[in-house]
Amino acid sequence: MKKILLACLALGFIGTAVLFTSLISQIVESQVLSSVWLSFEPEENFELTGSRYFVDEAKQVKYYENVPLFLKETGKSENSLGMRVSWDRRGYHFADLIPEKTNTYKGRLVKAGLWVWGGNYLHEIGLIFKRNDGYSYNVPLGNLAFYGWQRKESFLPQVISSRSSYADSFDKFEFSNIRLYSHPNERVNNIYVFLDNFEIDESISFYSYDGYDIEDAIQKEKATENTEKTESN
Repeated sequence: MKKILLACLALGFIGTAVLFTSLISQIVESQVLSSVWLSFEPEENFELTGSRYFVDEAKQVKYYENVPLFLKETGKSENSLGMRVSWDRRGYHFADLIPEKTNTYKGRLVKAGLWVWGGNYLHEIGLIFKRNDGYSYNVPLGNLAFYGWQRKESFLPQVISSRSSYADSFDKFEFSNIRLYSHPNERVNNIYVFLDNFEIDESISFYSYDGYDIEDAIQKEKATENTEKTESN
């Protein structure tokens, strides 16, 4: 009986060791990093467009030396971007501030933060993201019914960026534009909005398991093939 008990204990120890080894080999390490996607400095160019009734002749996109006090004191910003928009009638309209350079990202987004100068308007501001499946997602940051600079933040839905279940695939996405939505009960002529430091918190995860280097090799091979196809076209 004693031998049987010792044997069971030994098997249990071996099973625990195997399970522990398996868990260790598949540990997912992650950390949240904050990065500035748009600093709104003169080297960045933007296009300002709008929906129907947007007055194209009255629009303006210009850099100013006025920045939030926090960013000025910390040396994180030297300029802000001011945009002026108008529509020729009240209603539900929008205006898009589109960065000239768009990048494709992969990973999981956690939170977005944007400094906004509001002129106490009821108009609202949001962020537009696009996925490679063709869907666009709006992330609202709230209205501009306040005076001066305010940091607008929003946690981002996981649907925007999530990894595929397959080892050789990543869902890619891109930030499309900043969108201003008009309020039907608010004035729509010569609306000024100022922006500074658009930051994103990203959850960076990487797997530590035996064979992960193969996954990395597949990703590099796919990237090379896509580059060759683009060049041939």
